[in-house]
Amino acid sequence: MLLIWSRKVNEMKKILPLLMIIFGTLTMRAATTATPAFSYNTGTWPMPLSGNLVLTDSTPDNTIDWCYSQYGTCTPGTKYTGSIHVCPGSSCPTAFATETICANATASGYSTSATSCQWYSTQPPSVTGDGRGTAAEPIIPAVCQTLNADLSIGTKKTINNDPYNATWNGSYKSPGGTSLEPSSETSFDTSRIQSALNACKSTNKIVELAPNSAGTDYAFLTQPLTIPSGVWLWVDAGVTLYASRNFEDYEGSGCGTLSGSCKPFITSTSTTGAGIGGFGVIDARGWDLLLDGTTQEQYSWYSNSLLAKHNNNGHGVAGGAPIPTVPTTGGDSQGNFNTFQGTNADSFTAYKITFKDSPQFNFLWQGSTSTAVSGLTVWGMKIHSRFEVQNTDGIDPVCNASDVTIAHTTISNGDDSISIKAADNSSCTTSNATKNVTFAYNDIFAGLGISIGTHTNNGISNVLVDHIQKLGNLNNDGTVSYAPDSGVKIKDDISEGGQVTDVSYQNIYVQNSTVPVWLYTTYNCGASGSDDPQYTNIYFSNFDVLANSSGSDDKYFTWQGLSSSKAMTTLLSNFTISGKDEGAQDDSDGCGGTTNTYTAVTQGPNPVAASPFTTYAGKGLTLGGTVSNATAPAYTSTFQPLSGELLMQTTTQNNIQYTYTASAAPASYTLQTVLQPSSELGLEYVAPTGKPCFYENGTLLGCSAFVTAANQTMATYAVSGREAGTYTYTVEYPGDSNYSAYPYGNLVVTVP
Repeated sequence: MLLIWSRKVNEMKKILPLLMIIFGTLTMRAATTATPAFSYNTGTWPMPLSGNLVLTDSTPDNTIDWCYSQYGTCTPGTKYTGSIHVCPGSSCPTAFATETICANATASGYSTSATSCQWYSTQPPSVTGDGRGTAAEPIIPAVCQTLNADLSIGTKKTINNDPYNATWNGSYKSPGGTSLEPSSETSFDTSRIQSALNACKSTNKIVELAPNSAGTDYAFLTQPLTIPSGVWLWVDAGVTLYASRNFEDYEGSGCGTLSGSCKPFITSTSTTGAGIGGFGVIDARGWDLLLDGTTQEQYSWYSNSLLAKHNNNGHGVAGGAPIPTVPTTGGDSQGNFNTFQGTNADSFTAYKITFKDSPQFNFLWQGSTSTAVSGLTVWGMKIHSRFEVQNTDGIDPVCNASDVTIAHTTISNGDDSISIKAADNSSCTTSNATKNVTFAYNDIFAGLGISIGTHTNNGISNVLVDHIQKLGNLNNDGTVSYAPDSGVKIKDDISEGGQVTDVSYQNIYVQNSTVPVWLYTTYNCGASGSDDPQYTNIYFSNFDVLANSSGSDDKYFTWQGLSSSKAMTTLLSNFTISGKDEGAQDDSDGCGGTTNTYTAVTQGPNPVAASPFTTYAGKGLTLGGTVSNATAPAYTSTFQPLSGELLMQTTTQNNIQYTYTASAAPASYTLQTVLQPSSELGLEYVAPTGKPCFYENGTLLGCSAFVTAANQTMATYAVSGREAGTYTYTVEYPGDSNYSAYPYGNLVVTVP
């Protein structure tokens, strides 16, 4: 037996080197160099690329090869030695000129990586957006005064009449829907907040609304507030600032009834450097039953809106809601308030704050007849208004306004997501234009889309709409709950029209919209006048219309110029459509005319879907241009129905985000996350039901429930005893029956 075993061992020794060679070779073949990463993704960009194109590869000791081609792909063969200057076309910059960059990598002991290609198209040179240049993310100012909450937040079923809430009892004339409310409706914080704002005027600091020290009170209740120059109103994480339910507090003329008017909840007038921000919530309480003094009425702000909608269009309201009864049965407009209204508020900032259930416009920023307004930055804001309620516009820069950036913001509402106007009825005269607007890197859900008009009569120009995801309103079962949804829109008529020129829609995804593109000049069929609307140099690049999630997939496209002398001109490149009926068209404009007429369409050099144009070529649309590139890659994107923030606090400082350096080791601090829905699911903003999980340098620390006493959006995790080193923190929501797993946040703490 031993002899046999000895022979087998000797045989194994002989073949072992051969096995090592074989398996070593297999191992080497299996190890592939990482695919190079590009500092710019496929898309339409201002050219030349800022900072040039940088290629990197994570495999040690790698060598990168690259190549370029005007169209299609290429085989890498030039060694990468530094950043690549990208500016397509023989005359740079030229609108829609295209260049493809491909790269692969090799490293010793590894096989060559896959070849990756990115495609770059030139943003129209005439469209630059915000005249201030590329806006930087705002920095949270220092604290001037901190006010602590005296009211708690509780769940109530007696004052909310949301007909889509599961606990609503079925009648607009009585309450029933469950909602989070303050512990008092009469203990107002108006005086102390307004006093603090006035005292901090021109300090360039914030008035901070914070929870109480015991961590039991997170609510403030106020009547209308005014933000003066040089100060921000700031709402901390977990805190809610509630608007008064008493319509007398907003009295204009007939406030709280149909065809009435109200004062805004928060205003900033003739100011410079004011702002509003925070990781908390401003709840304007659109569904809550109103108060007349101390008497509770049996209708809400939204009851007004839904009845006005019924009176205005003669049919029921969206979603099958019943027609409400409110005190005034006539009229076709609601007497509701705007949540924020800035008039001649130069250099105004809105940062991170959440607006919830605005009775009318969420955020209105305007100049006036005699004064131009300049410098609006909206960054990371969240706007939640119900999809079926009209005139809940998201953000409206109007009337003699310029130099606007709205970025990294989520909007889900019942009307225009953004509405850019040059006038507002009688408040602007004919010399006041709106121009230089950037609307970029935003996620739009329910609502009537990205709108220009009405009231374009004073002119609108240089509008850049870039890197936008427009998902529409989606139920949690995948069905579309609000069909009349649009993607991008320019609208007006001869009563108030004007020149709209140099508008670029680029790097955009639209899904679940029955009218992905809606450019028309017959907003009101019975309009009269001589203010003719004309739209020129309207650009579309990297514009993808996706198949609807379910149900009817018909898509209607409207390209309607006013007349042969006021024709629309539009240029398209890489304009793609997917779905069952991608060519569906609506030939009638509802006013006795057609939707697709008096428009000159220039196509190329990248692919353009034929169906929206060939049907009407020769019937009012003229087609020109040449499609040269048949292989341009699609712009890619991912819809995320949650919005998350990661921040931290110490014993001496709140609202720390991104980076922090401790004073000494060992260091202790508290991580905070704010997580909330971005859109309506199943006709409600469904709160996450799981626990956010905190990670340190990639290792799970633990998962925390949302703080019960707060507004159910905040969770915390205490970290202690950290010695010298660098600690990177992230968060992941693990998902639940409504939401998939969602990783977010990045905060780096350095302990010396």
